[in-house]
Amino acid sequence: MQKPLDILRNRTAGTMAFRSAAERACGDLMRQVRKRMSEKRINPDNVIVVIILRAATAFLSAATRAFPDAPVGVLGLKRDERTLKPRWYYENLPAISKKNTVILLDPMLATGGSAKAAAERLRERGANPKNMHFVGVVAAPAGVARLAELIPRENILVAAVDKGLDERGMIVPGIGDFGDRYFGYPDSPLPDLEHEAWLKAEKERRAKRERWRTSRLKRASRKPKATEEEWTGRARWSRAKNHNEHE
Repeated sequence: MQKPLDILRNRTAGTMAFRSAAERACGDLMRQVRKRMSEKRINPDNVIVVIILRAATAFLSAATRAFPDAPVGVLGLKRDERTLKPRWYYENLPAISKKNTVILLDPMLATGGSAKAAAERLRERGANPKNMHFVGVVAAPAGVARLAELIPRENILVAAVDKGLDERGMIVPGIGDFGDRYFGYPDSPLPDLEHEAWLKAEKERRAKRERWRTSRLKRASRKPKATEEEWTGRARWSRAKNHNEHE
């Protein structure tokens, strides 16, 4: 999961690289969902997949591979970038009952406004919030907390929870506008300097951890092994010690 996530975070990655990484990340996440549901013995015949337009179309192929017989619903809502509130423009859902397990898909969980509005709409259409699952790529803590007001926290699965939101309500460090980048016309194709600095620091942190791990392995390999005489002496000392204690 980490490799495709690194590519998604790279603001200079082209459309083809971004799409490929997005599809890999979505595939990994949907396999995790399928595994979780198998462990909980959830009947896949009761699963309904719901995508939030337009960014969640990146999930569609992976979702239908994981649940090939699942009906797919579509919700269209867009966040007003001025008020940060969701605005509805489309809805096409299959019949939903409380027994259904509904998987709501949206790559980004920022403020949580759109995801929670979608979950509320699904509840109105008959879904049980306890049986709702949200799957995304990157989230902010505020978005996770807001959505968890309606659905169980353990039913929220994302590849990464970043440090927070900026003044525009965008995830920091995030991956930019997922939909724009996936569909090939990002608003800002130029590198984000703050994000690039974060990426550099993250790579240095990983390199430092790897150096520390390698150093420990080298020290362990250089540590002299006990000779046969030393092992024999230790065994005699241990037997003598046990004998004295029993006396």
